[in-house]
Amino acid sequence: METTFASRVLAFRKHKGLSQQAFAEQCGLEQGNITQMERGTDPKSGNMAKIIAGFPDLNPDWLLLGTGEMLRDGRELTRLPADPAPATPTAGPLSVVPESDQVKELKEQLRELREHNRLLRDLLRSGVDLSKVQATGSFNLSIQEAAEPLAVMRIAA
Repeated sequence: METTFASRVLAFRKHKGLSQQAFAEQCGLEQGNITQMERGTDPKSGNMAKIIAGFPDLNPDWLLLGTGEMLRDGRELTRLPADPAPATPTAGPLSVVPESDQVKELKEQLRELREHNRLLRDLLRSGVDLSKVQATGSFNLSIQEAAEPLAVMRIAA
């Protein structure tokens, strides 16, 4: 039973029948990274993730913690296809794409937050007593209540 991360990397590589170079290439690492790992140097988390990603049949629990079996129990992760190339706009470089409902909702929330921010900024500049804002349970109502004197001040000015 392999008790260290180093011994598990070595055992898995041997199980696959790969040289350090071939093993490294399959997971996108340098051969030196594999040598260091097998010698017991503390591996970087990114390198461990690359090994797990490079070998979908490897059980990550076994590699990282030494628990379970070396290989997944028949459940191999499926590789996702590469992202398709982005579509090129047909109407020119500044073609218009309709906004989704989610984008519209986020824009509305942003507009409301900017309005609240503007109102609070004006309240702070006006010297209005903001104790009412803290005493009420509703943020929106309390801002409106506190803003009433500000509106009167604007009309008078």
